[in-house]
Amino acid sequence: MKVIFLDIDGVLNTQQTFKDIYEEYQESHKRRVELDEIRIAYLSEIVKKTNAYIVLISSWRIFGHMEDGIFVPTNKRTVELQRLFAKYNIFIYDMTPFLESREEEIREWLYNHDVEEYLIIDDEAFNYNEEERERLIKTSFYLKNAPDIGLSEKHINEAVKKLNLKKKSD
Repeated sequence: MKVIFLDIDGVLNTQQTFKDIYEEYQESHKRRVELDEIRIAYLSEIVKKTNAYIVLISSWRIFGHMEDGIFVPTNKRTVELQRLFAKYNIFIYDMTPFLESREEEIREWLYNHDVEEYLIIDDEAFNYNEEERERLIKTSFYLKNAPDIGLSEKHINEAVKKLNLKKKSD
């Protein structure tokens, strides 16, 4: 199994997303969820080219739970996330457990599952070990002197290449 450990904020949205939503709200007085559909389309391309499963590592996990292998959203944000994912044929396979740190959550999940290859898509580097850093697609968000890009078209090839490699020990 190939797995993408997915963060949401800074990956499937950017600062520009939040600005656009605010401007839309000023005109329409309707709020929409902080997701950028273009970034979801990029994620869909990665999933399509690798057959990877999505495991949610984002703090958005608090707004949903897994029930009989199905992600059950519990608020407007995750309902919209699930709707947009379905539109692009993406589904949340699982979520990492809530532990002391994101890297521990990923390690625990990996320990309990048979994973061929994995990738971490996140806008933060945390305290990942060397192997995890090699498997990290780091997006930019809330960084001074860095472009605010979230998941971009340029990340597609990098992600596909990393997920389609066979383990060196094989």
